[in-house]
Amino acid sequence: LVVMLNGGKKYYLHLGYRKDGSSNSGEDRLVINRIDIGARKYTTNYSKITINDGIVQTTAGNSNAIQNHGDVTVNGGTVSTNASGTYAGIFNQNVAKVTVNGGTISGGAYGIYNIDTAEMILSKGTINGGTYGIYSTVNTDINIDSSELTIQGIHSYGTAANIDVKKANITKTIYKQNGTGNVSVSEDATVNAITTNSGGNITVNDSAVIGVITNSSAGNIEITNSTCSADQYNN
Repeated sequence: LVVMLNGGKKYYLHLGYRKDGSSNSGEDRLVINRIDIGARKYTTNYSKITINDGIVQTTAGNSNAIQNHGDVTVNGGTVSTNASGTYAGIFNQNVAKVTVNGGTISGGAYGIYNIDTAEMILSKGTINGGTYGIYSTVNTDINIDSSELTIQGIHSYGTAANIDVKKANITKTIYKQNGTGNVSVSEDATVNAITTNSGGNITVNDSAVIGVITNSSAGNIEITNSTCSADQYNN
């Protein structure tokens, strides 16, 4: 059964079930394991959403899957948009917060797009984007510390923001653009490539970098006990 819902209205889903007996004793209960949501845009409107399983996906070609002004927690399932251009699985803005403990987040350009003073807490899962898994304009650090995270690239435009990656698998470039923030990769992390043009330093400890490490500004590159498959370039 597919039901089309109109935006701006409130809908109620009433569910019933047949008891396995006539008495009121026992532990009869109704469990919903999965709900799939397909919509033009899913907006939290400064509320709280927890996704444990299922699919939250846009059907339009010009929309984020979740426009987050509140608090979104993804524990499993899939959050995605098929929209091309600069759209994200989760567009995180204002004082919003996104917590990822599992599942997959995908966007036409970005998995998570972080602006204003929005916060990200990432511990487990996969974050994909046609351009970058994570794009952040926020002047706060991006801290990744989990071997159970796979991220399709990180781009930070925050002027004072640092990028610190431990243990995770970053399948595209870590790009620190603008400002003087540093990039640190350590504790068995694997990174496709690292680029800065902001004057910050690049440090790689006990990790692997598959592609090129590039610092086109005044910062330094320091590599310790690590494998780097391509040449390093420091201007």
